[in-house]
Amino acid sequence: MTGSENIITVETGSRIHFGLTSVAARRPHALGGVGVMIEQPATRVVIAPAQGLTVRGRPQASQLVQMWRSSRGESIEQMDCAVEILESPPAHIGLGSGTQLAMALAAGLNRFFGTKNRQSPADLARSMNRGTRSSIGTYGFFYGGFLVDRVTGDSQSTLELAHRIDVPADWRMVLVRGRDQVGRSGAAEQRAFAALRGADHPNEARLSELIRDDILPSIQQGDFDRFCGAIYGYGRLSGEYYRELQGGIYHGEQTQAIVDAIRQAGFRGVGQSSWGPTVFAWCPNECEARKLHHLITSSWTGKADIWISSVRNRGVAICERSGCDVSSTKAS
Repeated sequence: MTGSENIITVETGSRIHFGLTSVAARRPHALGGVGVMIEQPATRVVIAPAQGLTVRGRPQASQLVQMWRSSRGESIEQMDCAVEILESPPAHIGLGSGTQLAMALAAGLNRFFGTKNRQSPADLARSMNRGTRSSIGTYGFFYGGFLVDRVTGDSQSTLELAHRIDVPADWRMVLVRGRDQVGRSGAAEQRAFAALRGADHPNEARLSELIRDDILPSIQQGDFDRFCGAIYGYGRLSGEYYRELQGGIYHGEQTQAIVDAIRQAGFRGVGQSSWGPTVFAWCPNECEARKLHHLITSSWTGKADIWISSVRNRGVAICERSGCDVSSTKAS
């Protein structure tokens, strides 16, 4: 299968997930979850002309390319392209790296092989078996910013974008991940949600209120202190659903210790992304983010990976290069 003569580069960020409003069967039109896209750590994929198919950079990349081939419903004897993953954060640490990599590969291969019809976020995610429990990473890939999804029908896996807004450009996020720690994924994650499916959802109403009445308005108004209080409270309430599974509202003792240390340092907007173990801490600007970075580095040297990132208020960047010519568009 012969593709473009140009080189395609796809670049996206990471997804922070603040938690679901409910782990039980949710009612139609109920809010599902809330999250944000950030610039770092990034995912970058390059697809270039070649004789035959080569895939390099991540062990799971070959499987994802095969999934893309299957989704097209074609018998492809040969794909003439070289696929390379230049950057991608570690898997299963709460940053949604699997979804961002899968979507980046699908969007890049669609462009390289000249797919004519533009795919919707839901269609692109479905083709790569993504976005069944939460669509924050799916819509974040396309649009960036701060996002809320909701259930659209009787099926809990039918999700749509409920809200999407830009975050103030000065705000920063510091990420801390205990070295060598990983969160739940795959079969273990499926078993966990299966065990929770019949659980009560006593916090759903309060979590939805926090999103509508505090989190979204505070972002729109640039009220950093109000936002931090609301996002911390949201994370603790959502984390209560998983207390028995993970021994507390966070991933474990080390994650709890990191959260406590950051809070004691005066940074209130702290929480765990998804199943963890990555902890996020909001800072009002770059200067404060660097102060927190220094503080954490001095306390956790050799024990944690630490990033500073701005919010990514934009969707995926797809660049097509031939010689010195570069064009950028959103996903196709």
